Amino acid sequence: MYVARVNGTDLEGKWSYYDGRGWSVDQSSAVSVFNKVAAGFSVASFDSEYILFTSNVTVPYGIFNGQIIGYISHNPVDNFSHGTTIYTAPQISKYQSCSVWTYGPHVQFSYRSEIVLSYDVNTLNLSCQHNPSIYRPRFINIYLNISKSSNNLL
Repeated sequence: MYVARVNGTDLEGKWSYYDGRGWSVDQSSAVSVFNKVAAGFSVASFDSEYILFTSNVTVPYGIFNGQIIGYISHNPVDNFSHGTTIYTAPQISKYQSCSVWTYGPHVQFSYRSEIVLSYDVNTLNLSCQHNPSIYRPRFINIYLNISKSSNNLL
């Protein structure tokens, strides 16, 4: 995972990239700050912390087990905590060769220790691809107990 930022709200403005020591305008100097992410991961600022949502890439074929893993950090370029399984998508047992991906935290609809998270499901099983209900987004409420002293999601 690489971290970049823009000054202000103009996404067409000048970007800077985290290079391991600070911020640089040279994109090629960017360094990866975390490698336990799957395609479609998301990071959200919530309750003065950064929470990363991804599939379980620490086990073989982890994207197919339906686990949504949460990591927490004090800032987006610092070490993220040990991952915690925060939800297991029930669609994994319903559809064959299913994966969960593209996590979307919706902090604008979140309140206190509750965060709204959306996720999508896809399948590699050709016999299931005629079923459009597989591909719709799902929304869940995740109740977080953020331990600021241990930097973990409980």
